[in-house]
Amino acid sequence: MEPPKKPAKPDGPTSGKPGGEYAYLTSTIDPHNDQICYWFEWGDEKGTWTNYYDSGETASASHKWDEEGSYIIKVIAEDETGQQREWSEPLSISMPKSKIYNDRPFLQFLQNFLQQHPLIYQLFQRFLRL
Repeated sequence: MEPPKKPAKPDGPTSGKPGGEYAYLTSTIDPHNDQICYWFEWGDEKGTWTNYYDSGETASASHKWDEEGSYIIKVIAEDETGQQREWSEPLSISMPKSKIYNDRPFLQFLQNFLQQHPLIYQLFQRFLRL
């Protein structure tokens, strides 16, 4: 019995925001046409098994990253007899900081204050236009 071929490199977004959910695709062929499931390793010490797919069918899995950073996604295929071959080529992704002013406390405070007080924000906008 031969294991499934090496899965295709995961396909999906290469950047996003922490907390957003992102979907990734892959596929491979099993030489004996066994059904295949996939283990997506997300690079944040988490992983996801998919359901079984027919040989050659495109599989998908989704994930949310909780923190900003760079991550490597890779996939391995397993046929219904439990055989695996090798990992896919990795896909590098990044989840950059979601707020512009995280490294400047005063500007972050000002942004939060103005979001909580829309009337002051409108006055501030009019003042800047003068």
